[in-house]
Amino acid sequence: MTYILDGTPEQAMNAFFEHLRLAHAGGLDAERESRAALVSLVRLYDRQAVVGPVSPEHLQQFRKDSAAALASSNLVPAYVLKALFLAESANDNQWYELSMRRSAIQSLLEDYRGTPVAALIKLDDVAQLDEELRSLGQNDEQGPVDESAIPRGLPETHWWWRYPNQFK
Repeated sequence: MTYILDGTPEQAMNAFFEHLRLAHAGGLDAERESRAALVSLVRLYDRQAVVGPVSPEHLQQFRKDSAAALASSNLVPAYVLKALFLAESANDNQWYELSMRRSAIQSLLEDYRGTPVAALIKLDDVAQLDEELRSLGQNDEQGPVDESAIPRGLPETHWWWRYPNQFK
C-alpha cells in the first residue's frame, strides 16, 4: 500500500482528527482509521516541506490538541505493537509500510516529547522494532524505498526509508 500525501498541512492536521474520530467510533474500519490518523503525522512533514510550514503557534496548538486526543486512547501502544508484529512476520516488499509506521512512531517520540503520548511508547519495543528492521533490510525483497516515494521533510534520523543502501 502506498499512501497519497497530498493537500495542505492544514488538511493533514484536519485528517488526523477525522481519522481518529472514526477510529474511536469502532467498527470494522477502526484499525485502518487508526493507521490513517498516524500516517497523517508523516503527511504533515511532507506537506510542510512541499507547501510551506504552518506557523509555530498553530503547530504547537495542533500538537497540544492531538496529544490530548491520543493520550485518551490505546491507539499508540497498539500501533507500535502492530508495527513490531509486521516486522517480525514481514512478507516480500512491506518495507514502505514498515517505514511509514516507523516514521509515525518517531513523530510520536520526538514531536510529542514530554507529553503523555510519548510515555505510551515502550522504548524497548522501538529498539526491538529497529532490530527487526535492520535484520529484515538485509533481505533482497525489502528496502530501501524508491526515493520518489519517501515523504519529504522527514529528519535524516528516519534511516529506515533508505536502509540498507545508506550503508553500501
